[in-house]
Amino acid sequence: MHFTLHLTTACNMNCSYCYSPPHDGEAMSEDVGRKALQLGARMTEGGSCGIIFFGGEPLLHKDLIRRIVGHGRDLERRQSGRFHFKVTTNGLLMDEEFVRFSVENYLLIAMSFDGIEEAHDLHRRSLNGTPSYDLLRRRLGMLLEVRPYSS
Repeated sequence: MHFTLHLTTACNMNCSYCYSPPHDGEAMSEDVGRKALQLGARMTEGGSCGIIFFGGEPLLHKDLIRRIVGHGRDLERRQSGRFHFKVTTNGLLMDEEFVRFSVENYLLIAMSFDGIEEAHDLHRRSLNGTPSYDLLRRRLGMLLEVRPYSS
C-alpha cells in the first residue's frame, strides 16, 4: 500500500504546463501525516507502507517531512509496521543537509526533469522566469554522489 501526501500546492517554480501554479498554499498538517501513517500501519497489519511526499513543491516544507518521517520511525520501533518514504521534487530546494537526512532515514528522492536542457528550460522556469536546468543538474550531481541509484 502507498499513500501520496500532497504537502502543499505552493511551488517555487513557474512551469508553463503546471497544474499547480505558484502561489501561497497552506501546508498539510502534521496531524494528517500522522493519521496517514497510523492508517497505513493498521491496513498493512505490520507490513510495509509507502509514503510519498508530493506537492506543489514538497521541499518547501522540509521540517514537516522530517517530523512525519520521525513519526514513522517511532511507529516502527513500536512494531507498528514498516514504512518506506519517497519525495518527488523539482530539486531546486534540495541541499546537502536534506540529502544527508534522506540517507540517514532511507528517504528516496525522485527529481523531475523534462529531458535535455533545451526541452527542460523551454517550460520549467523559476519564479523570476530564468531557466532551471543548470541549477537542477548541479543538485542532481550532489544527490548522485551519495545516492547513486536515485531516480
